[in-house]
Formats: sequence, C-alpha cells, structure tokens
Amino acid sequence: ADGSIFEEWVSDSSEHIVTKLPAGRYTLHEAAAPEGYVITTDISFSIDKFNKVTVDGVEAVAVDENGIPTIVMVDDTTKVEFSKTAFIAENKNNMSAVPVELIGATMQVIDKDGKVVETWVTTAAKHFVEAKLTAGGTYTLHEAAAPDGYVLAEDIKFTVSEKGSVDRVCIMDDTTKVEISKTAVIVEKKPEIKTFSEFNTDKDAKEVYDLLLKIGFTPERIHQIYLDKLAGKVDQEYLENAIVGMPIDLADISKLLEMKSDGKVHALSLAYKEYIKYVEEASKPDEAVPEELIGAVLQIIDKNGKIVDEWTTTSEKCYLEGILTAGETYTLHEVSAPDGYVLADDIQFTVSEDGSVDSINMVDDTTKVHITKTDITGDNEIPGASMKLYDEDGNLIDEWVSTDIAHEIIGKLIAGKKYILHEESAPDGYVVAADIEFTVSETGEIDAVTMKDDTTKVKISKRDITTDEELPGATLQIIDENGEIVEEWVSTNEAHYVEGKLIAGKTYTLREITAPDGYEIANDVQFTVDEKGNVTEVVMYDEHTPTPPPENPPHTGAEANDSGVGFALAALAIGAILLIATRKKVK
Repeated sequence: ADGSIFEEWVSDSSEHIVTKLPAGRYTLHEAAAPEGYVITTDISFSIDKFNKVTVDGVEAVAVDENGIPTIVMVDDTTKVEFSKTAFIAENKNNMSAVPVELIGATMQVIDKDGKVVETWVTTAAKHFVEAKLTAGGTYTLHEAAAPDGYVLAEDIKFTVSEKGSVDRVCIMDDTTKVEISKTAVIVEKKPEIKTFSEFNTDKDAKEVYDLLLKIGFTPERIHQIYLDKLAGKVDQEYLENAIVGMPIDLADISKLLEMKSDGKVHALSLAYKEYIKYVEEASKPDEAVPEELIGAVLQIIDKNGKIVDEWTTTSEKCYLEGILTAGETYTLHEVSAPDGYVLADDIQFTVSEDGSVDSINMVDDTTKVHITKTDITGDNEIPGASMKLYDEDGNLIDEWVSTDIAHEIIGKLIAGKKYILHEESAPDGYVVAADIEFTVSETGEIDAVTMKDDTTKVKISKRDITTDEELPGATLQIIDENGEIVEEWVSTNEAHYVEGKLIAGKTYTLREITAPDGYEIANDVQFTVDEKGNVTEVVMYDEHTPTPPPENPPHTGAEANDSGVGFALAALAIGAILLIATRKKVK
C-alpha cells in the first residue's frame, strides 16, 4: 500500500503465479502493453492472513484447480479504421453528391522508422487494422498508387490511441480534372457599313448626290474625291480628269450649278462629312472573344493508342473529371472539323498529379478562299462579272458581282471538298470564262483562285469590192441594239480593231455614214460578237459610184448645189469642233 513494487514480470503465454504475498492491499498495474494492445486499467485487490483474495468491486474471485485465487487482467487491442474516399465520377459530366469509398488505391501504413507495417488495396469497404499497431505510436498513412482518374493524396500522420478506442483515419483522393475547350481562329469580319444613300437623311444632299450618280460618278468615286478634297488634292485639273469619258449632259451641269448657288451642294458636303465620321467609327472592329466551336468530333487517346473518350463539341467546354490518370500523357485528336474549318493539329498533354485543373485549348483555323476575277493578263481585277459558286452536287453556295478587289469566302467552304466557280455573265467587253474546279485546302492556308476573262475582239475591214483591199476614208459607226453609237472612226489602209468594248453575244450594226470619194455608201451589216473570245471578223464592201455620160458641157465654177454640199460639210466639221469644245468645257 506504500507504492513500492513487490514483483515485476513480463507476461508470456502462461499464467503468472505470485507467491509469499503478505496480507494487505495491492494494485496490479500494467507498465507496458504488447504491440497491438493498449495498457489496461489497474486492478486493486486485498489479501488477508487466510490467503483470501478480495478484488475491489468483484464479489467472487475465481480460483484455479489447486484452489489458488486467480486475478485476470485483460488488454484491449489497438483498433484503426482506414477510409479511402472520393467523389466518384458517375459519368463524364456528373460526380457523386457525397464522397464514397474509392476502390483500387494502393495504401500503406509506415512506422516512424520508415518500415511498411501494413499494405492493402482499397475496396468498397473500410479497411480495419486491429492488434497490429502500437498504442501511442505515430504512423504515416501513405497512398502508393491512385486509381485511374484520381491524384495521389497527401500523406496523413496519426497516433494510435492508448485507450483501446477505434481510431478512424480518412484520406480523400482528389479527381483529375481536364477542361477541354474547342475554339476557332478569330477572323476579323468586315463590319457592315451603310452606303451614303442609306446613311443620309438630308433631302438637299440626296438631290445633289443622285444627280452626281446620274452624271456618271460612282459611289466609290464620289467617296474618293471627298477624301482627296480633305487631303487638299482636288484642283481644276483633278476635276477635269475625273470626268474624262463621261457622257456629260449640259442640262445636268446647269442644274448642278444651280444647286451650288442655292446651297444644296454645301448640304451634301456637310452630310458627307458626317458620313466619313460614321464610316471611321463603324470600321473599328469589335473586341473579338473566341467562342466554343460547335460540331467538332474530338477524341482523347492514351499512350497505347486506345480511345479513352470521344465527343462532339457544343457551346460548352468539355470537363473530364475522374476519368484520366494522373501523371499520364494523352493526345487530344480532332476526328472531324465543322463545316468551314480545318482539322487542328493533335495536342499532347500530361494530367497534373496535384488535382489542379488542366486547361487544354484546341483552335480550329477557318477555310479561306480568295477569288479574283481578272482580265486575260491576270494583273487587273475586273468589276461587274456575275459569279456563282457551286458544290459537287450542284448546290449554289455563294454568288456575287465582282469588284476591284478579290472576293473572300472565309469559314464557309468545307476543307477537302471540291467546288465549281462559274461565271454567269461577263462585264461589257469581256467573254464568259470557262468554269474552274478547285479543292479547298485542309491546312487553313489561303486558297487563291483566279478566273481570267478574255476580251471581246472585233476586226472590221472596209474594202473595195473590186480589189478586196482595205479602203481608207469611210466614216463608220457601230450601233447597238438600242440605237446608241458605240464606236465611230474613219477607215484607213488597215483593218479597225475593237477590243474589250463590245458585249459578247450581243448583235450590233455596222453602218457607213460617208463613203470615200467615188464610192457608194454600203448597206448596214449586222454581226454578233463571239462569246468565246475569238476574233469576230466583219467585212463591209463599197462599190464604185457609176459615172453617167455627161448631158451638158462641164462647168468650171461652183454651182449652188456644190456650194450647198460644201456648206453642209463645213457645218458638219464645225459641229464636230463645237462638240469637242463643249466636251472640253464640261471637263
């Protein structure tokens, strides 16, 4: 009872007998428990002089076969329950609402000396280790390998309870997370800009603008003149050159001068100033933000060439959680691109081992086709050709009228597919070109397609019907179906060529206005311009004027009739001069 140790031993597989124990009060105390067990509670007992043992709180004490009192001290085991959990991927887009036991993780318990004392592979049930770990000892729970789709958890240190209670150790695996985005190359689209006619609301400005169009100015030419005016480039010579070749009507010029006097021309200037500001603002590109590309078929392929996942892109990013293996390298492969786009190059990526989100962005480039409509030299763009583009099945894909710049088709045609470029009608002076078949590049490079129009070519000969030689001195005209004079000239010793002026397939009339002296005016000759670019040859023959026998003796002086013919010819010459002078003044 004084706290001194009467006897000390280490338990073994047999009972321990204490002899010669004097009467008195004693305590049975466990100084250290075996590995896997916890130190039990002390047992207090007394023994009297008759060797009767009484244990506190126990009515009767067992005895062995020899009648010796027996005290039984029971050690409880150490008990550790290990739980390996995670949020489980139910499918590609959904995770379980609560964490569940994770199957397939290789786990280890390591003691303070680095020795592995327990190893197991997780199942759907918790792992229970009993009577193996030392009470009060500190251990490390280590994940040696995570299941596919999960990353290794950080080690957890824990100390085994010394009271025999169940120690619960839970370690949670984070999932691998890969976010895959499928976007397209940002193509700066040309903004839709209103024409001046659409933009303008001023009636006076409209009246002047419409008159300029009637005189022969194009909207593009008016715009350029205004810009040049702002730059200080416009002077009298500039304006004269600007109207060269226009069929000027003096009445229109007179009306334009009136509009200048009453302030309407100034109204146009003010309105166009506002239009220039609008064009500058409208031409600024909006901030381009790449959007998810819909309709691409993508695959994720592992290092063995096995397809792990496949899907068709939508307007949302694809989020793969708990599917790919941490630390492994995969290939993102595009099986097919949406119409108007080309296949992107494969992207290799390695899944993070720390559970962070791996963001992968695959960008598709657009198909790009530049179609130019040029003359036969290939150097000059030809405006005014009506163009159509068909696919292999004859479906109309695009149509436009050519301008002085190439026609761009971006993000519309299918990579690797064949298309037919067809000219519906050629500009005046040109013949329709043959169809061109081309295949859209699969690399995203610009496909340049050039269609060349040949000019119409007409060779006109004015010949003597007797000698079949070229006859100079005849005034000739080419007149179109509307009675308009298209070309006028005086024949020479060589044939007259008209190139790039007459319309292919149209019918014209060759008319002789005046014949050379000694020849009769020939009848009109109709001809149709060849539609394939071949030279259309037209020959007009003049016959000699027959000489009647004189009835009266010849006179040497000019008679009234002769004077009348001379006056008429003079008037014609003066008229021509006046016409030239008028044109020069209009310039």
